[in-house]
Amino acid sequence: CIKKFLNLKSLLIGVGNRKNDRVNFLAQIPQQNGVYLLSTPKAEFESAYLGVRKAEKRVYEDAIVAQLPYYPLQDEQYKLWHIRSASMERFLAYEGLKDAQNILDLGCGNGWFSQHIAQSCRAEVLGVDVNLTELKQAHRVFPNGPYFAYADIFEDKLPHHHFDLIVMNGVIQYFPSLEQLFPILFLLLSDKGSIHIIDSPFYDASKIAAAQARSRAYYSQMGFPEMAQHYHHHSWESLGKYAVKKMYNPPNKWIAKIRRLNRSPFYWLKVEA
Repeated sequence: CIKKFLNLKSLLIGVGNRKNDRVNFLAQIPQQNGVYLLSTPKAEFESAYLGVRKAEKRVYEDAIVAQLPYYPLQDEQYKLWHIRSASMERFLAYEGLKDAQNILDLGCGNGWFSQHIAQSCRAEVLGVDVNLTELKQAHRVFPNGPYFAYADIFEDKLPHHHFDLIVMNGVIQYFPSLEQLFPILFLLLSDKGSIHIIDSPFYDASKIAAAQARSRAYYSQMGFPEMAQHYHHHSWESLGKYAVKKMYNPPNKWIAKIRRLNRSPFYWLKVEA
């Protein structure tokens, strides 16, 4: 509890210490409620995604977003956020953060992870998403923290060779093809930059069909069957031609269950060009 209090205290103090100058390439970009618009907003994905999140009771008030991932309520969401807080703390201890000058948080949502990164290093942090509602909340909750932008990564709106780290926290499943995505991300990386995939599932190829069926059933049950077309299942084989390092190995699920370990069941993967 003391650790969580100190982390939250440093976060709140740090908000007032962030620089107010803009990242150069954003200087001429139009804004909406503090969010830079690098792409034209589209409602299809956002509508389905927010519908599911509301049904899951995971659309949070500003006061709760300001405290994430240290979720303040002892309910069914608590265990999820306890796991995510551990994942975040592992990443914030990563040595590569010390020398990073520019970091891209791709799929930043309401910005809680971007904010913690920004308060943990000297880098300029840009949070990008295609969910304008959550981006507006991110800027509203963290007005002096990271920069936030609406951008479709496939429209090539971000500067090449600019980011030392690209972080994808719990979002790789919303991109249809790694073969299509990674070449774009590699183009955005600086010479020694790397991509970090956190808290997202990968599957053996033989298990993907079953996973797809479970996702379709889940979204249908939630009342948003259209969301299944936006949720993708990537195989370990799809990573085969890339330089991948496992930065965190999850515990065996049976051992975790027996020992009641509240640890992420997903790998943290570092990918380099």
